[in-house]
Amino acid sequence: MAMMVAILLAISGPFGTFQAGGFGGRFFYWFVVLVSSVLLALTLKWLVNRSLFDKSILLREAVTIVLMTVFFTPFLWMWTFKSFEGFATDPLPITWMGQIVLVISAAVGFMVHAIPFMLKSSTHPLDIPTTPPRILKRLSSDFDGRILHLAVEDHKVQLITSTGTFELRMRFSDAVDEVSELEGCCTHRSHWVVLDEIESVERLNGRPSLRMSSGKTVPISRKHQPELEKLGVL
Repeated sequence: MAMMVAILLAISGPFGTFQAGGFGGRFFYWFVVLVSSVLLALTLKWLVNRSLFDKSILLREAVTIVLMTVFFTPFLWMWTFKSFEGFATDPLPITWMGQIVLVISAAVGFMVHAIPFMLKSSTHPLDIPTTPPRILKRLSSDFDGRILHLAVEDHKVQLITSTGTFELRMRFSDAVDEVSELEGCCTHRSHWVVLDEIESVERLNGRPSLRMSSGKTVPISRKHQPELEKLGVL
């Protein structure tokens, strides 16, 4: 993918690079720019998510964009200076490059979050009625609460709801399957939560955890943390 984009950029020669060098030089220049920017962005995103996991996704994205601008702009300026002789005699202002990096970083960040959201919205129309989770068949017919959380305790599944906790004799994997009609995910090998019932993200013994609407704290394992990040919970 980086190679294809680099070829297109080498052919088009944006930002004055078309007049600065031949096709081979432009291709190598853009390939290095693309690969280094992606690696730096992924590294910064991982560090920010790890350090600010209890903050909103908007704040974490903003911090990532600012850091990307601060760290990548000097590299881009030096790499451009070294790659093209024309820029050595008449170098572009580093502040101008910083603005370009900032705008592109913000645009990429917007697309990364906006496109999945729009796709999800288009495939989950609001006017389609939701199917009740199958696990409700295991409760009394007069149950009218909300499902919040599944947990395993003493080899039994605890079904935590807004009206109380119910103990079910079944496998945890089967319980998770029977609540698949709800928007939820596993946070741990023994915990599953409804996304809409998450109140906040907290730190417990140095690890992120979820505070549920019931007031209970749910742990997050390293195995399931990437999925929660992808969903925008962390």
